[in-house]
Amino acid sequence: MEKRLPHIIRDVEAGIADEEAQQAAQRAHDEYVAEQERKRAEERRRWQAALDEARPQAAELLRRKAFRRGNDSWISANEIRAFCDALEVAGPDSPDDLDNRARWIGWARAAAERLDPTCGDGALAGIEFDIAPQAADLRPFIGDWSPHQPHRRAERHQSPPSRHPPAPASRRAGAPHPRRLADPPWIP
Repeated sequence: MEKRLPHIIRDVEAGIADEEAQQAAQRAHDEYVAEQERKRAEERRRWQAALDEARPQAAELLRRKAFRRGNDSWISANEIRAFCDALEVAGPDSPDDLDNRARWIGWARAAAERLDPTCGDGALAGIEFDIAPQAADLRPFIGDWSPHQPHRRAERHQSPPSRHPPAPASRRAGAPHPRRLADPPWIP
């Protein structure tokens, strides 16, 4: 037994050292996990703050777009009505022309009614004012944050922006009237 005693003591000391090493490793692991959780919580807090700041901005932009569409539709509806009024006072060439013109005017006035946001199903009052922005609506206001999860999108390699942006189409030589860049909304 006396011969085995130093070996037993070494085994006990080695066991104690192993236990202390395991406890130290466990503490280091627990500290690492806690630090990662703190980082995730901080990232989630910053993400939530970015979303909270972006929602009113996105809602305001959506309101402006809806109002602009309504305004554009109203202008188009009134332009159609004015054109119809002009057609009505124009003198017909023949009875067949009068009937054909009346059909065109009826069709156009019906289109104006459908388009006019001050009345009917397309009324602006029927569009919710407190618009809840969707994820895509938030993107312009949240920088490189994802609108879905608390992480940042990878940086994309883009060429640097031009120092001199192109002039708006309305200021270029020979540009059409800005309201005529596309078909009016009532033309399918």
